[in-house]
Amino acid sequence: MVDHLRPETVGGRRPDTHRDQRTSRPQLHPRRSNRSCLPNALSDLTNFPGLDPTKARRLHKIADAGAELQADALKSRGPEDAFIYAQTLEGIGPFYASLIVLRATGFADAPLRIPEPRTLNYAAELYNAQRLSLERLTQLAETWRPFRTWSTVLIRIAAAHAKAQQHVTSSKARPPHDIQ
Repeated sequence: MVDHLRPETVGGRRPDTHRDQRTSRPQLHPRRSNRSCLPNALSDLTNFPGLDPTKARRLHKIADAGAELQADALKSRGPEDAFIYAQTLEGIGPFYASLIVLRATGFADAPLRIPEPRTLNYAAELYNAQRLSLERLTQLAETWRPFRTWSTVLIRIAAAHAKAQQHVTSSKARPPHDIQ
C-alpha cells in the first residue's frame, strides 16, 4: 500500500513514521491500513525508495489497467480469460496472474493454472502417485467441479495437516490442540 505515504500527518508526523507507543514499531495510519491504492495514486507515483524506472513503468501500466483489473471486470471474463488477460500486463507472470484473478474474483471453480510444486506434491501424496504433472492434476480436478479452487486449497491444508501430524508423531511430542 502506497497511499498511506501522502503528506497528511498523524500526530504531527507523516503516517509512514507513526509508531505504536507500546511497541515502538512503525504502524500504518489505522484509518488507512485496510485500504488499497487507487490507480490514480499509483499513476502519479514516480519517486519512491526501491522503485527503479522499470518498476515504475510497470506500476504505471498496471494502474492504467486498473478498471480492467477490478473484480467485476475480471469476473465477467471468466477464470481462464482473466488469467490470460492479467498476464498481458508487463511484469505480471503466471504466478501473480493467478493470485490476482483468484483473490480478486473469488472464483470457486478455477483450475490450477501454474505448476505450483507444493500443490502438485501434496496432490500426488493424496492420490498415492509418485508425482503428478499439472496436466494430470487438471484431469483429476475435472471431478471436483464446481469447486476446483477450493478443492485445491483443501489439498494443501490436508497435506500440511498430515505433515504436521507426522512430525508430531515422529518427535513423540504432544500435538498442539488445533491439529489433534
